[in-house]
Amino acid sequence: MKLWLVLHLLVQSSFCKIDHEEVHVGEKKDVRKQEHEQLEAHKVDPKQTQIDHAKIYTGLFKASRRQHQIAVNSAKGIDIDKRRGFLEEIIVNIRNILTETRSVIERIGHPASAPFPHDSETLKDAISKVLENTALFSDLSLHFPKVFLKKMEKDRKLKTVIIWAYEYSKDTGTVNDR
Repeated sequence: MKLWLVLHLLVQSSFCKIDHEEVHVGEKKDVRKQEHEQLEAHKVDPKQTQIDHAKIYTGLFKASRRQHQIAVNSAKGIDIDKRRGFLEEIIVNIRNILTETRSVIERIGHPASAPFPHDSETLKDAISKVLENTALFSDLSLHFPKVFLKKMEKDRKLKTVIIWAYEYSKDTGTVNDR
């Protein structure tokens, strides 16, 4: 009797699985159809295999700018006594990054008006650092002008590299008013 009960339960559970799979087969077809439609929508036309690296970077730059806004708002929340030291440390870091990336860009000889690079990770990294740090410096200087103006007046190297970075960023055409 127990054996019959066990066999009965096994047969019933296998029928349930079969019924369950039949229900999901239709759903799986719908899901596969949707996935196929999504792939077709993103399919690249063989005639247009050129990747627009500047456009890709612009999307990443916009995401970075959102993070900058969060950082600026966080800096506003820091106690005034601690904020000055924090901002001065950021200024030094930005100056060092821009100085280093300027030397890389000038060593490679990539003018700002040239197309956005796609074959050199070093150059892409250097240009992105210039654009992002220039934008961050600009944001912070607008929100904390006294600290930044005082630092710019005292540090000629900072002033020189910021002017260079601003001009380079502007001339790339990657960064616009939006």
